[in-house]
Amino acid sequence: MGKLQATDLYNAACANSLIGNLPKAIQFPKKAFESGCDNFDWMYYDRDLTALRHEPRYLSLEKQYKPDSAVYWFDILRQLNVSDDVRICDKRISIPDRVFHYSLNDIMYRTGVHLKLTKDSLIDFSNKTLNF
Repeated sequence: MGKLQATDLYNAACANSLIGNLPKAIQFPKKAFESGCDNFDWMYYDRDLTALRHEPRYLSLEKQYKPDSAVYWFDILRQLNVSDDVRICDKRISIPDRVFHYSLNDIMYRTGVHLKLTKDSLIDFSNKTLNF
């Protein structure tokens, strides 16, 4: 299969996820990657796949294809939730512009973290240290 077929498979995953057909949707992301889809970052942040995010088969796929050389925004939030001092070294940081279109509820759903808000900021990290 070529790149076009991989894209078609990925789009089928998105379409089925959006209409709530999870048994069908979960079949396509792995097939897309096996067929040449190579943009894990896009999949990781694609809101079209929200319905799949907690499905065991999707989580397994994420573990398989998530590069060790990268750290993602949701992972950083999870780490800050459990530690006051987070250090990230020798990794590419993936925080695309579109991540800022997530609602607070989307972020909490995706991370499993209850975010503490302040009057002047979205998330209170005042007692946290993040080093790159």
